[in-house]
Amino acid sequence: MTPRRLVAASLAIAAAYAAVHLVGWRKDVAILSGTNASVLRGIAYLVLHFAFWIAVPIGVLAAGILALVNLTSLGSNSRP
Repeated sequence: MTPRRLVAASLAIAAAYAAVHLVGWRKDVAILSGTNASVLRGIAYLVLHFAFWIAVPIGVLAAGILALVNLTSLGSNSRP
């Protein structure tokens, strides 16, 4: 995995979360309290919500660390 791919995946998750939030799927999370709502949309919103708040920051941090490691390893390999 490259830093660019990690950031792209994080952006894709963020875009998907923004889309379902703007469409109004947040109200379907009411399935957790036993009310009548769309189960599929509620679960999809929950998965994207947790992915946005957990996986996206980890992906961005990992991309930054990986970029720094790649940068320092390239610099150390070029010296005799």
